[in-house]
Amino acid sequence: LHLQTIRVTGGEPLLSENTFKLAKFIRNHPAGQDIDFHVNSNLCVSDRRMNRIIDTMKDMKNAKMYVSVDSWDKQAEYIRNGLDMKVFESNLEKLIENQIDIGIMCTFCFLSIPNFDEFIDAILDYKTVAWIYGNSTVHIDTPHMSHPAHLSALITDDKQLDNLRRLVYYMKSNVDDDDPCKFNSGEFSKFERVLKWVETNRFTGEELRLHRKDFRKFVDEHDNRRGTNFAATFPELKYFYEMCND
Repeated sequence: LHLQTIRVTGGEPLLSENTFKLAKFIRNHPAGQDIDFHVNSNLCVSDRRMNRIIDTMKDMKNAKMYVSVDSWDKQAEYIRNGLDMKVFESNLEKLIENQIDIGIMCTFCFLSIPNFDEFIDAILDYKTVAWIYGNSTVHIDTPHMSHPAHLSALITDDKQLDNLRRLVYYMKSNVDDDDPCKFNSGEFSKFERVLKWVETNRFTGEELRLHRKDFRKFVDEHDNRRGTNFAATFPELKYFYEMCND
């Protein structure tokens, strides 16, 4: 047997009956115990679907759920329109209670910066809860967003870059490879790499002006079409939005 990992990505796999059929097949197959079964989800599905996948995955030896969130609370909901943080956290807690390993996938963008300290605190809390329940882990991965460029952290100004540096330092202060309730060095190095990427590749000149102009257009259209309020959701970035009009 050469197949080692099956990972079901999206769209949203938990909206497809085939995901549940595949999970049961792997769980019940004699060779299934040697296969890592991973599923990507935004966790914003019905209780029925969430309970079904948990009932299947909790009996699998090598199951893991990868979940997507790029900040925390209302700012995370703005970044991923349709995300409901109450539902997300409730389902995250269900996974932990059933001792299913979790990978938090944060596609770090410019809008991730203001509230990322709350994200860090929340993940530390969930790591602790997972340790209390035992036999499951919560890990994060923070790849940076490159496209669309007008939402990437490369449009940042000096103020938010300093904030990003502070966030990296904050995470570093919570790194301990021997403590499952803290970040490990691998998780930290991936986030530190985001900072180095931004410092090295920040947009300048006309390119910066155009991408910031597009950022403001994006915000205006998002608020107009989705009924959101950028200034109320991101009060820390109101000055930046206004600056993008210059």
